[in-house]
Amino acid sequence: MVVFDDLEEATTADQVLLRLFRIFGSSPELQSRARKWIRRELQVFDFLNSEPSGGREAPSTRATRRASNAEFLLEYIVAILKTVEIKGSGGQAEAMLQDFLGRDYARLFLHELESWLRSPYIDIETWDCHVHDDTN
Repeated sequence: MVVFDDLEEATTADQVLLRLFRIFGSSPELQSRARKWIRRELQVFDFLNSEPSGGREAPSTRATRRASNAEFLLEYIVAILKTVEIKGSGGQAEAMLQDFLGRDYARLFLHELESWLRSPYIDIETWDCHVHDDTN
């Protein structure tokens, strides 16, 4: 994979992050990997799944609204990644995301997203097994 070859040339973690930022905007492959992970992770946030006031909408309308909220946030996060470094010294990505996820969750979300993007895994299930094994 070209993406990983470019990242492997970096010698420090900071260089890897800088190369990741530089190639993200022009790499459909990397953007697809990010979208796959983000879409899965956004499922845990209740505000994306909250019932509208009164709960009077039809179930199909609620499902459409939830999907729209999640897709909006997913595309917003991808746009952030195209414009600022994921862990830049100014913390711009975290600041832009904290309005939606809160500061602590934004920081953790970006850390885990960066780890996923730097990993050699193609599917999330294998990634989950790897991460789970490392924490035990």
